[in-house]
Parts: sequence; C-alpha cells; structure tokens
Amino acid sequence: MQAVWSAEEASALASWLTFAVLLGSLIFAARQVKEAVRLREAQTRPFVVVDFDTEGILLNLTIRKYRLPTCTGYPIGLRAPHAVNP
Repeated sequence: MQAVWSAEEASALASWLTFAVLLGSLIFAARQVKEAVRLREAQTRPFVVVDFDTEGILLNLTIRKYRLPTCTGYPIGLRAPHAVNP
C-alpha cells in the first residue's frame, strides 16, 4: 500500500496546523487582555453623584456612590459661609 502523503508534505501540514493554532491562541489571548483591561478600568471608575440642596441657611451636600446592584448614600450637612457667626 502506498502512502497518501510524503513525509515532507505531512511535516509541512503539521507546521501549518501548528502555526494556525498558535495564531488562534495569540488572538484569543489578546482579546482576553483587552477585556481584562476594560473591566479593570470600569472597576476603578467611580460612579459618584453630587447633589446640593438648601434648607434655609443650610447647604446640604449629598454624595452618592453607585455600585451595581446597590446604591449607597453619604449625606453630609454643611453650613453656608454666610451663615457662620464670627
């Protein structure tokens, strides 16, 4: 029985298949790194809302830090500069 492919042809095919697998792995790794960077930047980006509200002579500053899926509020009461007695 005669071989379908010669040794040189089989070796060339194996080399091309190895190259194709390596190229696919590099593309996959590059996409994973890109996604990891995107997720890291999204994680460190603050989602903060600052709100000013007045009640008479008081100035209320409310800072809310939004996180998924919950929302946490941090109210801070400040006096307006003109309301401070010397």
